[in-house]
Amino acid sequence: MDSEVLFNNIKPKIREELKKSRTSVYLAVAWLTDDELFSDLIQLSNKGIGIKIILNDDEINRKSGLNFSQLYQNGGLIYFVDSLINLMHNKFCIIDEKVTINGSFNWTRKASNNLENITVIRDEIISKQFLVQFNELTKTTYQSLEYLNLENSENLKIQLDKDLSYDELILRAEKRKENESYIMAIHDYRNALKINNEDKNILFDLAYCQSEVGDNKATIENYSEYLEHYPNSSAAYNNRGVAYDKLKEVNKAIEDYSSAILIDEKLLYYENRAISFSSFLPDNGNIYLVQENINENESNYSLIDFLKKQGENAIQDYLTILKKFQDIDRKHYYRKIAEISCIISEYEMSIEYYSRAMAGKEEDHSDYSRRAFLYLITDNFEKALFDINKALSYDPNNSTYKELLKEIKHEKLKPKNWFKKNNVW
Repeated sequence: MDSEVLFNNIKPKIREELKKSRTSVYLAVAWLTDDELFSDLIQLSNKGIGIKIILNDDEINRKSGLNFSQLYQNGGLIYFVDSLINLMHNKFCIIDEKVTINGSFNWTRKASNNLENITVIRDEIISKQFLVQFNELTKTTYQSLEYLNLENSENLKIQLDKDLSYDELILRAEKRKENESYIMAIHDYRNALKINNEDKNILFDLAYCQSEVGDNKATIENYSEYLEHYPNSSAAYNNRGVAYDKLKEVNKAIEDYSSAILIDEKLLYYENRAISFSSFLPDNGNIYLVQENINENESNYSLIDFLKKQGENAIQDYLTILKKFQDIDRKHYYRKIAEISCIISEYEMSIEYYSRAMAGKEEDHSDYSRRAFLYLITDNFEKALFDINKALSYDPNNSTYKELLKEIKHEKLKPKNWFKKNNVW
């Protein structure tokens, strides 16, 4: 648990924490009269961040001069406690359900002149406990139009008594999505669909927000429905593919990336498909290492052939990127091809593309180490020694490089094995 205790400069700290909010603010204070703190809450609500406030229904809050109606118009809610029955004396604020500010500090104009304290607690479990208490407090509260300083209070009453219209929900959802308040945006998009289920365009934005909060199953469901109505949306196929990837349903992801490419050959789609292809490959070593767990009299060549094919597919996508797109980091893709080539035991190709990545003024000493290893595998000891010594000239204390140098020198002294397989090490 990360916490911070303050006895001075309390208000600036609260304002600093409020500015970090992305989804929600829950505030329970006895009194709210501070103009700057209230202005901060208004600004957050303008961005689509959900604001809920609990206050005492008493003379201090009644005469605060704050325009509470602005929060209502942005979808915020203010609850009042009957202070004649129970004085609500809490002073806590929950931000994004992750950060809690608690202490003696009331959000009033005079509080900054008092001897006060707050504790800022960055802990989701603590925040959830305070949120439970907040929700309990709302059960004994009410909302009052007497606090809303509008010239036409009758119009406000009509506005508060009815739900937001379809267009109003969409506008607020878009604002919330733009400000990365995805949970609140999802809420608005769902309510908009309840009003007008015919506009399937909403499904794309809803699915996007769901992907941002990690709800991949809902993401897939809504992109799928969207694609039923808009089958030529390459972005929807790509985004659904990403969701499938996150659920480890790689074959479905590859199908979606392929569908996206058929519609629109974008670099992102090729790159995503290449990443999916290469996700089948082992993280370390090469594809022939899968035989280590197989009995001597058995083989797993069907699996090796499958893995080799996935590597070749990934390489082909990267080669296509290099051919079709100009304004790219070509060295990045050279290294991708070199790495995958090594895994599928295409060592000469791997050497070629590491060499391409190393061409030019900007050298990466790790490339020399990798190519040295490849030269070692292919028994080209002189080149291996040159590369590893080059790597060590950049990083003399690198223990991995030192070990590789020892191995190269050791292997160089051995008699050549004429029966060594080219593709298996």
